[in-house]
Amino acid sequence: MAGVIVSSRLHHQNLVRSMVDGRKRSRPEDGIRHAWRSLAALMVVAVLGF
Repeated sequence: MAGVIVSSRLHHQNLVRSMVDGRKRSRPEDGIRHAWRSLAALMVVAVLGF
């Protein structure tokens, strides 16, 4: 909890709200460039196999 509060203050962002609604303000060039669907599928198989 303390880490979230400190980071929110240092970066002037509301991280708790970002965790709740899944959105965070940033520059467009900082976004996800492309999806890693093959890695996601591999991770799903690994989790289900575990």
